[in-house]
Amino acid sequence: MAIVNLTATKLSNLSVMDSPQVKAMHGLNIHSWTVEVGAADSDTSTYLIAHLPSNARIHDQSWIGYDDMASTGAPTLDVGTFNAIGGSDDVDAINDGLTVATAARTVPFIKILADIGKYLWDLAGETSDPGGFIDIKLTMDDADVNIGGTVAGEIFYSME
Repeated sequence: MAIVNLTATKLSNLSVMDSPQVKAMHGLNIHSWTVEVGAADSDTSTYLIAHLPSNARIHDQSWIGYDDMASTGAPTLDVGTFNAIGGSDDVDAINDGLTVATAARTVPFIKILADIGKYLWDLAGETSDPGGFIDIKLTMDDADVNIGGTVAGEIFYSME
């Protein structure tokens, strides 16, 4: 098994209404992504899926879907925040314990309902907006995968 640190393929990062007026008002944006998890990826492997402004608000339409990636063991995926200016990494700030050892599924991107619509800097555990960008990564946790598969999703966000 090997620990890997991969970057997802960005499929799009589109404004729903791509006009100067909407851009000026910071309209709704969609960040679509996909990453291939290898059959030999180990526990603690990470996958960079987004690099978003710290003042992004993630909306409840956001989702993550994944294949069944293990025939033995019980690997899970966590969704966390990384590289916040002046902050520390939090591997499960957004979601955790997504079981990838059973049937493929699609679930909400944000685990806790009260966190929907919060600023990304707030999800990252900051007390105020540090500015800049915050990375969102998936972390393989609890066990190695032995089948591999696809993880994909969309992050719906707006900025203020």
